[in-house]
Amino acid sequence: NNVAMKSAWASEKLEDSPAFKPLLDFCSSAIATVCCSAISTPQMMIVDNIMAGTYENLPKAIVGLSRDKGIMGFYGGWWP
Repeated sequence: NNVAMKSAWASEKLEDSPAFKPLLDFCSSAIATVCCSAISTPQMMIVDNIMAGTYENLPKAIVGLSRDKGIMGFYGGWWP
């Protein structure tokens, strides 16, 4: 019981710490950015390939990218 009380006290103190809020803001922003990029990059790759004339339409772009480059084809530009 004392351990639970102590950990609850410690977490309250950490949340009240002036240094904790900027760290929490930074971490949540970084996680949100990675999630948004992971969701939007495949869409951008499909649209870019259609606009470049590589594929005629959405279904052909999805099938073509996955066939030609695999799942990594949807994430082109994330790494060198």
